[in-house]
Amino acid sequence: MATLQEVADELPNGLHDAQIVSCALDFAARAVAFELAVWLGDEAEPERYRRAHLKVTGLVFCAFDPPDPRYPFADAKPLVVDLCDADPAVPANAVLPENAFSARFWVANWNSFIHLAATHAELTWASPIPGDSSLGL
Repeated sequence: MATLQEVADELPNGLHDAQIVSCALDFAARAVAFELAVWLGDEAEPERYRRAHLKVTGLVFCAFDPPDPRYPFADAKPLVVDLCDADPAVPANAVLPENAFSARFWVANWNSFIHLAATHAELTWASPIPGDSSLGL
């Protein structure tokens, strides 16, 4: 069972500047699935991204902070995020099941966070499609 941090640790740039395209919450299955582009850039190809699916299961909670009204949050584009440690001020973090992890994504487009806690995270690569842009979207 992997945590979000363990998933990020397997990537060259972690989940830094990942771009979330969509999010699907399944309350009955206690899961959330993110479609995203993961930044794999290096010196040779600094803007290289690859499409992936991030599935978080054993979901305890998923909470979206409202966007900062001073930011252009209504723009129709992927959310640029960075993985962060959990916020100890979120009350639900104090009563997590023993095998759960908690984390949050800072959303640059909104200047706010997506908080979540679960028991397992898994990243799988999406099949490349000929003609994809550098984001693979």
